[in-house]
Amino acid sequence: MNIAKATTRPSARRTVFAWLLPVFLCAVTLVGCEVIEELGTDVPDDKKSNSDTAPTVINKNSQDVDTAVPEPNIEITLGDIPIAAEECHVTVLPAAGGYSATLRVTSYSSPDTESFPSIFIQADISSDKITEILNQKFPAKIYIQTSQKAVIWETPDGQPGEITIKNADDLGRVIGVVTAGAMMQLGSADSMTLSGSFDGRRVAD
Repeated sequence: MNIAKATTRPSARRTVFAWLLPVFLCAVTLVGCEVIEELGTDVPDDKKSNSDTAPTVINKNSQDVDTAVPEPNIEITLGDIPIAAEECHVTVLPAAGGYSATLRVTSYSSPDTESFPSIFIQADISSDKITEILNQKFPAKIYIQTSQKAVIWETPDGQPGEITIKNADDLGRVIGVVTAGAMMQLGSADSMTLSGSFDGRRVAD
């Protein structure tokens, strides 16, 4: 510590000024605050900050939305019996040799990989471009076998079911519905109705 500076006293005038200066500054500050506050209350409503008047906006799109694409599947009700397959393959055979284009929907990729329940649906269609046949109904032959030893159910001759493609995208996803007024077991007179849907993946040509 510098003792010489510590013991030096300022003059009386400087001392008074030193005491009055803070008081003067405080007074000026208070007056300025009051003026600013008064001016703030006189600002027209339409000039005030929008933060006081703007309504709260709720983003309705902020909710979590499940956009996951379900796995391929076929879900059918035979009579009152639900039948579900965890695969769905869609094949389009182009028109050739005088035959029309053919649409095939199966629960397996090839006969060698057949699993049960086994579902086979086939229909002649008017175009081999699926996007050109959306929402059109086509007669369909349908076969269903619930297990390897079960008797096959099928649409009888002259009483085909119907298949309708509801949607198809560029990634090969094909969605449709299938119905049948009668499904019969081989060698039996028993008959059941059928309705269902499928969400399949198109097999590459």
